[in-house]
Amino acid sequence: MKSAIHAKRKTDAIISIRQDNTSQSLTILNMNKAAEKLTGYSAQQVAGKSFNNILSPRVNEILMGYIEFGASGSDFAAVARKIPNFQVLSIKGEIVPVSVKVFNLVGLNGNIQEYEILMRDITLIKKLEELKEIILQSQNQLEEKDPDTGLPSINSVVYALDTSYSFTTQYSSIEVCFALIEITNLGYYGETYGDYIAYEIIGLLGNVVKKCCRTEDVIGYMGEGVIGVVLIDCNLESAKNVINRIKTKVDSAKITLQKGTAISLSLSLAYTEVRKERNMVAMIDACEEGLNRNIERGGEGIVQV
Repeated sequence: MKSAIHAKRKTDAIISIRQDNTSQSLTILNMNKAAEKLTGYSAQQVAGKSFNNILSPRVNEILMGYIEFGASGSDFAAVARKIPNFQVLSIKGEIVPVSVKVFNLVGLNGNIQEYEILMRDITLIKKLEELKEIILQSQNQLEEKDPDTGLPSINSVVYALDTSYSFTTQYSSIEVCFALIEITNLGYYGETYGDYIAYEIIGLLGNVVKKCCRTEDVIGYMGEGVIGVVLIDCNLESAKNVINRIKTKVDSAKITLQKGTAISLSLSLAYTEVRKERNMVAMIDACEEGLNRNIERGGEGIVQV
């Protein structure tokens, strides 16, 4: 469906409805794929049907008790925004708790008003927060730093990736992505300035990567001049934006070493989504193969695998 609302996550359920004050009804016009998954209905099944059919009895009672179907009365948006613990009723008869945002669209006339409703499954949100908390606690407990670069060790990345994989196999709507970032000209700097400077460069790049990510994302040194990144609650489109941001930042400015020397870095980046069809090892291998493909094409570049 075409929507005036931008769904930030693939799990953002969007339902468009029409309030008709003459017939005193709320009618479903359309819904996106996420809403179909949330309710169990297809858009074709509910188009033209009452919106009340997919609401829990409690929400229905409150909603229809307070809406005043009139030009000057309380409309759907005014009432829905005030209903605590909003719930939808799935095709299986299951009550699903959701968060709700209502957006007014242009009224067709004095008696008809259309809305788009953004719903998010609170159960899923809680599971996502649980994943973030588990990973955060693990990072605090591990407290392992790579002795050469000062970045979190490979164990931090591996644990976060493995935990994310476990969650995504149970809850397919949770989105996590993984990326590898390689400095393709690190060998030159190692030969020119020594290994100590090469490790300093990796650490400095790690700081740039951190600034381009969020606090819940996990960054660590994988070895061989490669940094690993686990992007929590992030789909492929958002991961691409993060990766492009890192590449642009590094390309647009030189990195200054402690001794004052400014250097330019060349990066090869590969990223993928975490999904149950590929285990943790397979995801790492796929990204490493992506880095190798970049080398075959000249070294630098970004590839989705």
